[in-house]
Amino acid sequence: MIWLPRPLVRLAFELLYGPLAPCYDWVSRTFFLGQWAHWQQAALAFVEGRVLEIGSGTGALQLVAVEQGRDWVAVERSAQMIRQARRRFRRAGVAAGLVRGEAAALPIQTARVDGVVSTFPTEYIFAEAVHQEIARVLRPGGVAVVVLAGALRPTGPLGAVLDQLHHLVVGDAPALEGFPRSTGLTWTARWIPSPQGKALVLIGKRMP
Repeated sequence: MIWLPRPLVRLAFELLYGPLAPCYDWVSRTFFLGQWAHWQQAALAFVEGRVLEIGSGTGALQLVAVEQGRDWVAVERSAQMIRQARRRFRRAGVAAGLVRGEAAALPIQTARVDGVVSTFPTEYIFAEAVHQEIARVLRPGGVAVVVLAGALRPTGPLGAVLDQLHHLVVGDAPALEGFPRSTGLTWTARWIPSPQGKALVLIGKRMP
């Protein structure tokens, strides 16, 4: 198994969330055999009511949620990603609540949402300040869902190659031990199957 050094992984994310944002959907769809959307949508089974998505990227999951009639708002840091998301919403002819903001300072009032979702976040998801913000905006008993990683199921030589590419980009999924313990959230981890792989989903319960 080969891993890229963290600085190179960080640089790749910075490029995809910045000047290469128009390529983000193509990259995620192509290099992960179309499973990226399945992995993102695994989060939908665990949340209901009013949901806040953190780091919504190009708006793919938000569009699915809005088209399902869900009460869904999103916060994204990257101006380039927001631009791509709004183009997506315009093409689909839907209105979606999307604002620019930081995960460590969410522009949401305290105890206003029933669920928080984040799919394939970068290292910020391990920061205690971010977990404190998630706990703050959740109503008591609310649920936070983090789709942390995905893994392809190798199918022949091509599948094996793409599986290696997946590990080059994502690396080994960090354990729950990397999450802060004193923020009012209790976490469990589950692998959720997809047609050609599986997603690592972390589920956090907000203490009453």
